[in-house]
Amino acid sequence: MKIYDDRSKYHGAKDVWDIKELVFRDLCRKAGVREDDFHLAFSAMLSGDAQDFYLENLVERNLGFQTMAELTKEQFETDERKNDYLAYWHKASLPLTKEKNPDKSILGCFEILCKELRMC
Repeated sequence: MKIYDDRSKYHGAKDVWDIKELVFRDLCRKAGVREDDFHLAFSAMLSGDAQDFYLENLVERNLGFQTMAELTKEQFETDERKNDYLAYWHKASLPLTKEKNPDKSILGCFEILCKELRMC
């Protein structure tokens, strides 16, 4: 748990599950946690709303990692959220990013746009 910083944790609606799961798996391997024991470390990857969901719905149910992961992902990664990301993807542009960040160079705005699109 000491190697997990809050930025790496899954917070719920504002994060992308697949990315946070990759971080979790990588950190577990580095810490020597076997895949069979991922369910025991599951709560370490959560923060905020996702941690609240875990405590209210999953704790002490004796579920495996995959089941907890699927239930958590279903809770936060809804069709509405996917549609919001898709809408953002279609309207995102370098000129719009520059308009929102007038103090940044074109290169800086391009980097911002790339980072935002990767998150979608």
